[in-house]
Amino acid sequence: MTTNLAAGCNPVNDAPSGSKYRLWRTFPIYLGKPNTILVHGAVVPLLLDLYKKDARNNTKPCSFHNLSSLLHCTCGHNVWEFEYADICFPVPLLGERCVNYGNLTDYSNELIEAIGKVQSLNSGSAVNIIAHSMGGLIARCAAQKMCNGAINKIVTLDTGHFGFKFASFADDVLINRLPLGLKTPVDCAEDARPGSRFLWKLAKNFTYDKFKLLSIAASDQTVTSHTSSHLVKVSGNGAIIPPGPNTLFDIVDGDHLSIPKIDNASLPAFISIKSFLSDNFINPKPPSDGILYFTVVLSEKPQSGYPKLWLNNTQMGNHYDQIEDQGYHAVTFTLSNVKGVQPIRIECADHKFVDSCLTEKQSSITIDPIPC
Repeated sequence: MTTNLAAGCNPVNDAPSGSKYRLWRTFPIYLGKPNTILVHGAVVPLLLDLYKKDARNNTKPCSFHNLSSLLHCTCGHNVWEFEYADICFPVPLLGERCVNYGNLTDYSNELIEAIGKVQSLNSGSAVNIIAHSMGGLIARCAAQKMCNGAINKIVTLDTGHFGFKFASFADDVLINRLPLGLKTPVDCAEDARPGSRFLWKLAKNFTYDKFKLLSIAASDQTVTSHTSSHLVKVSGNGAIIPPGPNTLFDIVDGDHLSIPKIDNASLPAFISIKSFLSDNFINPKPPSDGILYFTVVLSEKPQSGYPKLWLNNTQMGNHYDQIEDQGYHAVTFTLSNVKGVQPIRIECADHKFVDSCLTEKQSSITIDPIPC
């Protein structure tokens, strides 16, 4: 049985009248079938050309290519695309482009409203979410606010759950200097910075039992490192807690921009998505394999470039994340191939050292607190 028929070439916006967001649907709604919402990533014009005019004389995200059709035709899902760009403006030679500058909490509230609308169109059925990049953070934030089982599963595509490498660049260089006099700080870029207050709260409040989540990372780590793609939780003092049973991880070939461009059912990303949504996903890359999170909790803000980490007398690379909250400064490193018990040394400023050891298969360790 169907309702609100929409021809495949004439998408409709199911968002309530006056809504800031758009909720695009291309296919008919089949009552009783699964619902899936696609959530695009950050819109950074001139750098990430994700938006452009289409035949409807409206802007819509173009980043998912044929994913909506594949989910509808091969999986039998009702599919919507949640669009949350804030403003649109003309760009010479390129046409109209859009931009995000709001905060992720407000976007998550809009997504919650959109989820309610989707449920009202299909007898209250639970919703799955497939989100790219920053959209994954919005989806997680929305899911953790909803306690009614409205969200069943979430797939994130190259989402930096511990932040994005480009966030500072996007905030400081590009978006603040756009037309229309937009000179204020861009909240979504600030929220997506490694160590932001938003990410800290998201990690502390993460609950594994509310929904199932699959994080799919791109093999190219230019924008999002694999350590940031892994989904983990942190304790109140910054120590990383091992992932729960409802969180899965996968890596597919591609980069940050290509991973959501799913054109056919044979692509590894779609195979993983389809099997996860149908409860047939076998996790080939558990986060504990080959990756060790090491968290140092400091009582004072560290000086630039510190702390440094030495493993078995070899200095490790720079840490990828730093979070500050309630007087704690949690700095997280990622290591690999730790075998047996190996000595570690934390080097702080002014030649201060703390010696300890690391055991194979540990997922986290905390030295709490040390001056640095």
